[in-house]
Amino acid sequence: VIYFSTAYVVGIKEKDYITEDEPFSREFKNWYEWSKAEGEKIVLDYYKRYLLPIVIVRPTIVVGADSAYGFYDTFKLITERRFWFFPSNGSNKIHLVHINDVIDMVVRVAESKSSNGQIYNICGDIIYNSKQLFDFVYKYLGVTQPFIKIPRKIVMFSKKMFICRIILNNFPLEILDYFIYNQTYSNKKITSLIGNRCYSDPLDGLKLILDSYSCKK
Repeated sequence: VIYFSTAYVVGIKEKDYITEDEPFSREFKNWYEWSKAEGEKIVLDYYKRYLLPIVIVRPTIVVGADSAYGFYDTFKLITERRFWFFPSNGSNKIHLVHINDVIDMVVRVAESKSSNGQIYNICGDIIYNSKQLFDFVYKYLGVTQPFIKIPRKIVMFSKKMFICRIILNNFPLEILDYFIYNQTYSNKKITSLIGNRCYSDPLDGLKLILDSYSCKK
């Protein structure tokens, strides 16, 4: 059994190269992260109690064709020029992983006899900060970038206000958290299992989402 979790089961923890041994947090960005963490507990319980063969994989933010959640909403705000500010200062790193790398790594983990009962981060070596990613998206969409930078504390406070949801046209505000927190993950454990590999550039995967969005809008 391969359980697809998420690297963000560690919750809100600002660290670089977080490993699989990092304990669960008591504070999550959203219910999705919480549900994945609870799912992991159930899967591991079945492994320990019934010796059910399992592997838990934790992808970071997956980019590739039709990875729509959060991305389409963000692109729509940008093209409508509703995203008139830049959240935080842009230095926080966002760990994306190309869908091709996810598929390849998961298949190789599934084929390994030594992966039973293990947890693996699924992520590459190429990491961008939020400013670099926004630069790429704004340039692709042909939209002038906002010059206003709003400090993170103000963004965190504002998202609790109803007016913010109106201004951002019901944009899922939990997505903003991924723009303002700094979290990157280690892939040393999976590398020790499957060996070194050449990872795809996440920007190529992001471009596939942008291409898909442009065709559907």
